[in-house]
Amino acid sequence: MDRLETYKVFYEKELERKSQLNNDLSIPIGLISLLATGIFYYLTNFSFTGEKIIFYIFSFLLLLGAFCLIKSIYYLLKSYLLMTKSVEYDFLAYPNEIEKYYKEYKEYCKGLGLTEDEASKKAEDELENYFIAAYIRTSTKNMSINDLRSTNLYRSKKQILFSLIILLLAFIPYMYDNFTKKEKIPKVEISNKLTLNCDSCLNNLKIKQMAALSNDTTSQSNPQPPPPPPPPPPPPEDRHVKEGVNPTKPKS
Repeated sequence: MDRLETYKVFYEKELERKSQLNNDLSIPIGLISLLATGIFYYLTNFSFTGEKIIFYIFSFLLLLGAFCLIKSIYYLLKSYLLMTKSVEYDFLAYPNEIEKYYKEYKEYCKGLGLTEDEASKKAEDELENYFIAAYIRTSTKNMSINDLRSTNLYRSKKQILFSLIILLLAFIPYMYDNFTKKEKIPKVEISNKLTLNCDSCLNNLKIKQMAALSNDTTSQSNPQPPPPPPPPPPPPEDRHVKEGVNPTKPKS
């Protein structure tokens, strides 16, 4: 059994879990936004003035669904905020630092009186031991972080499911309220009756016709001069472009 390859697999698997957990955060965020929109829709369209038993049932379900939604947000934040400086993932050192360590250890072995081949073999064995210890150390810490994040993410999804079921149950009293509420239609009453005086209307019409005829005769006797023509359009303004500055687009 190759210990180096075994612990390398553990190390790589935990890095894959880290990426998968980061991708899984987008699904709860979308569901939380959708459920929050549903709660807002319920609040803005429910009358709250119908039967008391329907009001109490709907209010209880809505509050319970909102409570579960808040808990899901809490667990989601716990899963996300683990990626802080206090809880960081561990990775292997940079390749140039590992190579530098290998060469320095090889020179150290030469200083002990070993030959070139013996020093190289000793340095390679030490490098393998370093990788085994580094894989164990980093994968263990990364595994504990991923386990905690995965637990919080699972709790968040569970609370989202509870909230979804409760809001679906709240749809029953919501629809009952919409079917039973009475829409108030404003009553319009005509208090004053309109009376028409035909004689006065005819007299007013004759007076307006005579005034129009008199205006026509005066306008024909005193013709007005034609209005002056409009002024010509102004010429286009000069463009002032500074050196090194892109010219502005022409106005449409």
